[in-house]
Amino acid sequence: MGAALIFLKINGALASVGVGAVASPMGTILLALGYGATFVAVAELRSGKMLLGWAVPLGRMAFTNYLAQSLIFGWIFYGHGLGLFGHLSAAEALAIGLTVYVCQIFFSAWWLRRPRYGPVEWLWRTLMYGTRQPMSLVGAESVAKPSRLRNRLKSASLALRCKLRSTALSRHVAARRQR
Repeated sequence: MGAALIFLKINGALASVGVGAVASPMGTILLALGYGATFVAVAELRSGKMLLGWAVPLGRMAFTNYLAQSLIFGWIFYGHGLGLFGHLSAAEALAIGLTVYVCQIFFSAWWLRRPRYGPVEWLWRTLMYGTRQPMSLVGAESVAKPSRLRNRLKSASLALRCKLRSTALSRHVAARRQR
């Protein structure tokens, strides 16, 4: 639907109807929603999780990768660096973008083999929780998090498990008595 609206807007078919000014933004939004829905639907499948598994390290280091891209592309394209903005073809710019992206995929996977978080994610969590977060994978259980909520969740979980066990035990006892 979104692609059709964009196509009709580009070809001028909607100009006579009077919706041409709305068609392009609406078509773009619908197209983006369609892409997002397709991506989510694929990610929910078991084969989709395997297919998209390469993106997990990128997601775990999203803030670090975002800032790194800003620095890298700022240096490549603007005057305080190489100043190549407007001097490259679309294919050359795409090649640079894909190269940086692929490098970030490999770097993120390599980095997350040792520390738990990306460097910016670690700093963010440390500032948010107000206590220094462990960076290494060793001692992962001792992460400082809001203890009140964690204790409530543990208590509720324990109570639920005890209730389920006592219910199962009483059913087992009742079944044995009937025999």
